[in-house]
Amino acid sequence: MIDYNFDDNGIKFTNNGDETVELSIGGIFTGTNIRDGNHVLFLLKKGETKKPEFNYVGYSSIDVYKNNGYLFTLSLHKYLTKGDTHKPNLVCIGLNKTGTTSLRDSLTNQGFSLCGENYGHQFMLQDFHNGNIYSALSFLESPRFNLYEDLPFSLTKFYQKIYDYRPQDYYILTLRDSVEQWVDSVIRYYYKDLGYINNKKDNKLHIIKYPSIRRKIITKNYLTLQMYDWGITNTVNLESKLIDVYNRHTDNVFNFFDSKINSRFVSINVSKKNELLRLSKYIDFDTTENDFLWANKKTIGGIIKD
Repeated sequence: MIDYNFDDNGIKFTNNGDETVELSIGGIFTGTNIRDGNHVLFLLKKGETKKPEFNYVGYSSIDVYKNNGYLFTLSLHKYLTKGDTHKPNLVCIGLNKTGTTSLRDSLTNQGFSLCGENYGHQFMLQDFHNGNIYSALSFLESPRFNLYEDLPFSLTKFYQKIYDYRPQDYYILTLRDSVEQWVDSVIRYYYKDLGYINNKKDNKLHIIKYPSIRRKIITKNYLTLQMYDWGITNTVNLESKLIDVYNRHTDNVFNFFDSKINSRFVSINVSKKNELLRLSKYIDFDTTENDFLWANKKTIGGIIKD
């Protein structure tokens, strides 16, 4: 039998059974039923009491497992979970393939805490697609994170839905040197996952086969929803459609924030010199670098492309 007791800064677990057991605990994010995949494992000998090192901030409860089997769920006291839910976040609202990975890598290197893309792809995106913004708002309020990028934050109407709830956040629009550069990057990147890219006159969206069924299902789900958000349901005149997606999103973002008094909005191009330094001065954080890292960089025919 496993017993527990709360103290001032954690939970003590006691093994009242006859054998050593392995316990595992993992958090459930406040405001959601989404479980964090990161668990803390520890051994508990017969008669032993132990308090594992675990950060409870931002969780409403924890699941406890014994020897890889579910044991029970504990609701957490507020004094263990509280944090600053009104902190200013950095929310990247640039389209995918506009340098968002470079932004992510550079800012995490500067100490910002990233909300993992898996929570967006597998949970928040589906809620937002079905008209529910509250799981995303719960993550934006989480004291565990202050940096958000990729889906659903990059969707074309996401910022419009959440701004009134989160006016204190910094909204960052990532841009490419040209719309043509972005279109080229999208087509070269997504052909790995979307088989229809190779047949630009096809009138249907196809997902290519994967050796991993799990990756196929997850990728098909989030990429299809992203393409629907862009208004792309077939590949007729694909380049023209992508040009319209980029230009429309860019114009809508600028127009939206131009109408907001005292909004915290900035546009950046991660390929430009001193752009990270410029962002750090605007947001007011210390940086050890002046330039953004260049992630997903490739050289094709002697020309560097992203």
